[in-house]
Amino acid sequence: QAIGMDGPAFYEAREGLEWLKQQDYFFNIRCSNDSELVSFARNTLYLVSNNIQGWNRNRIRIMNLLTEGTQIKSIVKELRISEQAIYKNISSGGLEVILDLTKNITGVLNNMVQN
Repeated sequence: QAIGMDGPAFYEAREGLEWLKQQDYFFNIRCSNDSELVSFARNTLYLVSNNIQGWNRNRIRIMNLLTEGTQIKSIVKELRISEQAIYKNISSGGLEVILDLTKNITGVLNNMVQN
């Protein structure tokens, strides 16, 4: 329950959400240590946001399911589309690259927080 909680992290999160509402991006990174690495990660996520804006509902759902580790055959059953359509979405949307990018960015940011 975040009601009544206070502090710098909550202020930053609130400001970040307000900023996102005013922009055309899906992601943002707010960090007190705004290094070149953080800026690089943020700009990469802005590019990913631009790419995602043109996606249809199935491609977004495929990305979410792949992020969760769902197997292709299970995605076929859940979305009721062909395996070929799944692979076409993965290829056309660059989903494998986006998955790798988000994993890389998560790893970099986690390392920064731990150090």
